[in-house]
Amino acid sequence: MKPIHFYCPDCDHTHVGLPVISRPYPDVIATKINRVSTDRLRLGNDACRIMYPKPRRSFVRANLDIPITDEDDSLPYGLWVELSERDFDQYRRCEKHNIPLIIDGWLANEAPDFPGTLGIPVQIVTRAFPLRPLLQPVEHDNDLWRAFEYGIEDWEAQLRMEIATLASAEPEEQSRGHAA
Repeated sequence: MKPIHFYCPDCDHTHVGLPVISRPYPDVIATKINRVSTDRLRLGNDACRIMYPKPRRSFVRANLDIPITDEDDSLPYGLWVELSERDFDQYRRCEKHNIPLIIDGWLANEAPDFPGTLGIPVQIVTRAFPLRPLLQPVEHDNDLWRAFEYGIEDWEAQLRMEIATLASAEPEEQSRGHAA
């Protein structure tokens, strides 16, 4: 794949390379973030929790790498996985001590370009700090699993990457485009 220019909303700068197609929060939190008091949510870059209403819901960010056929590159996605409370606690303990772990969870985002993937079963495989865990779809009857298992063509990966960067394009200055 050829590198592209893209705007990064996290650091507010433009870069050249291969961007990660990511979601800033789990979908359920993204829809509530402006309407819910902050004491009900615990938000972080790598973990989020809904504290109330109970039962609590816990999420971790993971990386999904879609292989690109006939290339060494992969198309990276940064998505969220919902874990049970027990598994979330175990994840945090093992993360603190760099203990390898494989945990079952559910995809907490509708994966971009893969409709119908919200809530599908997945596994996360932890990696040594500071790397985020790897996400692996386990359900065999969806396009995300097929792309993960068999890969996608270079042109398709390039198109998905360019569409994602257009969706997160650098915000225009407020004065641009307005008549004085």
